[in-house]
Amino acid sequence: MRSTKSSTDPEVVIVGSGLSGAAVADTLRRRGISSVIFEAGAIPYALAGQRFESMAEYRDFVRPCWEVNETNWNYEADRNVFDWIRVRAAGGRSLRWRGWLAKPQLENFTIASGPRGRWPFAPAEMDALYSRAFRWLNATSSALNSRFIDLADRCNEQVCPKIAAASIDRIRPLCSIDRLAKEPRCRGRAGRIVVREQVAVTRVICAGNKTEGVEYCELITGKTRHIGASVVVLAASPIETTRLLLLSDLERQTDAWALIGKNYLDHIAASYLAILPDRPMESSGAGLLQGSATMPLAGRSRAFREAYGGFTIELNGPNPASFYESEILSAAGLDPVEDRHVACIGVNAIGELLRSPKRSVSLAEGRDGLLRPMPNIRIGWEESDLTLARKMESEAELIATILAGKGGRAVKVRKTLTLGGTGTSHEAGTCPIGLADRDSVTYLDGRVHGIGGLYIADASLFPTALDCHPTLTVVALALNTADGITRRMRIGG
Repeated sequence: MRSTKSSTDPEVVIVGSGLSGAAVADTLRRRGISSVIFEAGAIPYALAGQRFESMAEYRDFVRPCWEVNETNWNYEADRNVFDWIRVRAAGGRSLRWRGWLAKPQLENFTIASGPRGRWPFAPAEMDALYSRAFRWLNATSSALNSRFIDLADRCNEQVCPKIAAASIDRIRPLCSIDRLAKEPRCRGRAGRIVVREQVAVTRVICAGNKTEGVEYCELITGKTRHIGASVVVLAASPIETTRLLLLSDLERQTDAWALIGKNYLDHIAASYLAILPDRPMESSGAGLLQGSATMPLAGRSRAFREAYGGFTIELNGPNPASFYESEILSAAGLDPVEDRHVACIGVNAIGELLRSPKRSVSLAEGRDGLLRPMPNIRIGWEESDLTLARKMESEAELIATILAGKGGRAVKVRKTLTLGGTGTSHEAGTCPIGLADRDSVTYLDGRVHGIGGLYIADASLFPTALDCHPTLTVVALALNTADGITRRMRIGG
């Protein structure tokens, strides 16, 4: 069915209200371009401008938005290895994360061999995008505590203060609704942003090689509707973006069709808890940046990174045991009640998985609660993944042991070779950005090869997973996509 555009239709439709969708919408608004965001979850509008006394208070406030109708977001995968439900909350991970931002090391953009992909931007171009992303995210740096300064000396490695996307109170992380609700200061007339919640986009409507709008389902009424738009931006998540593209009958429109979903990327995490012999702790401190740091481990060899991937270690603490999730405490042999004041430091190594034919996203034969074909998420491990996991575990355990000190202990608290909610949730790479349709799905401006007006702005664009937390890069690429849309709309083609 074709969508007939009316005078009341928006200029741009954006699918997903997470940080990437919000970055596109806010950038376009400042340039006088209006958009409608479709969000499948319920949005916590009261969060904008809200101040909290602690992260615990903030998490209690947003917890209802973490609830997901699992029937509507059912999927096929080995659920002992992968859990997709965790990232389906409104606003994506921006309602669940702790604000971590990390600028990848230069080697991420200069190595391109074997199973690695190639980033099509020069390092200077990425630097410019990162500078804009830091500003948009209101990036704030922490101060190192004495434990982490001592750790740097003992390991002879760099330990960096945490950089986080902070809200106005510096207690909680910045969330997408903070940016969407804030009126911009800009020259000329600003565009408008309309957010429609509890609406699931089911496919993109195209005629020939042009985008004409989207089909969507109102989750409250169950009605299916259409809306016209000459520009559609997919920013829901790499898995959902892949499903939408595969459901939109684009095989004849783009030569990149065969690549969609073929290179699923993600991070694995080696997680340890350093249990300290210190006196019991009553609280972990109020601030978002309290007791946090990263270790890029720049001393690792380039040869290892090329063959197996790189990784970064994130540190957080000391915190009382009550700060951590119940499954973490169980793995550490700590009682959630009796040991709730035991002092601990979290040590997490975040490592990039390289491209592999054993990892992909496609459409399953089964249907979800909205009668859509479910995503089929195929996860398998290469020998290089096992080597990377062993190296990460060795490094993380050593650092946790040093931090635990005499009388303390280091405990592994998660299985390393898991993805999604059972491990990390940094899905990426299903529609990589590039120069040619033989090895990428989009042009450099985020537009899908061969289809006018269809753009991608989430982590689907990543050619490689990178060796650190991805949020800064996600926003950087979203801003790049917004630039591409702006150019298109200003020249009218």
